[in-house]
Amino acid sequence: MSLAITEEVSAHVGPDMRGVLLALAEAYQAQERRQDAVACLERLRQLEPGDVIVKLSLAELLMENSAGNRETDQQVVQLTEGVENDSPVHTALLLYKAKALHELNFLDAALEVLSDALKRKKDRTDELLHAVRYERALVYEGLGQNRRARTELEKLYAEAPGYEDVAARLERTSSPMGYRALGELLRRGPLLSCWDQASIRRSSNRIPSTKGPASMDSRSALFTAPVGR
Repeated sequence: MSLAITEEVSAHVGPDMRGVLLALAEAYQAQERRQDAVACLERLRQLEPGDVIVKLSLAELLMENSAGNRETDQQVVQLTEGVENDSPVHTALLLYKAKALHELNFLDAALEVLSDALKRKKDRTDELLHAVRYERALVYEGLGQNRRARTELEKLYAEAPGYEDVAARLERTSSPMGYRALGELLRRGPLLSCWDQASIRRSSNRIPSTKGPASMDSRSALFTAPVGR
């Protein structure tokens, strides 16, 4: 029987104690009986400490209810200690490890885990790879690496345009304030010659926005960032 462990991963379980407890844990989770679900999974961990399916189910349950709880995040990191990217289940475990590290604000460590998780794609579902790529985009944003974050989101949008809030995030970063302000300036009146206005329109899509008013050589239509005081 196939049992959904997370949104991205399912596992085959048999008619034995392990299968019954896993199914019961998932049923309790669906009923929001978190403590009962955790109790089932902890019992399984005692029976089979190295079972990655059990670890994944527990990590997903803990992260679902962590809400930034550092103790819970630390528990997930400890639960995933020593996990390598050996199978789709291991990849999903690395995803939850990275989420916990992200919430703990260990962004460089989270980025390293996610990059390792994306090195292997064989047998990984699209849903799992999308989740890992999305989390890496969020980590890039947290690190202030906005260009890399946007690259991740663009790749994800190309594969799954309806995934999470990817389209909205791309929309928010597609119209920098500097360009909108420049467009407003051009609409307000003939402050510049027609030749200069046309040059600005051609240039604005490929020149990064700068803080403060830009200065321009009217013959070359080149922008120069103002010198800091």
